[in-house]
Amino acid sequence: MERYRPDLLILDLAIPEMDGLQALPHLGRSIPGGRIIVISGFAPSTVEAEALRLGADRYVAKGTAAAEIRRVVLEVLSDRIS
Repeated sequence: MERYRPDLLILDLAIPEMDGLQALPHLGRSIPGGRIIVISGFAPSTVEAEALRLGADRYVAKGTAAAEIRRVVLEVLSDRIS
């Protein structure tokens, strides 16, 4: 990850070998200045606050319309540029 320095990472919380919430702080340190959007099938009331506390910039529920996800991505990236 450090080699590529992405501007944006979209992280699903259901990943193999490590819980996505456990991975968030590590990923945040690996991409300083980068942004992280968490996407998950878990209800926002269950994990959204924890994801944001651990370093996610935004939380999007799976099943969100593509146009809304695009809007969130553009908003997060524009915050990075500002």
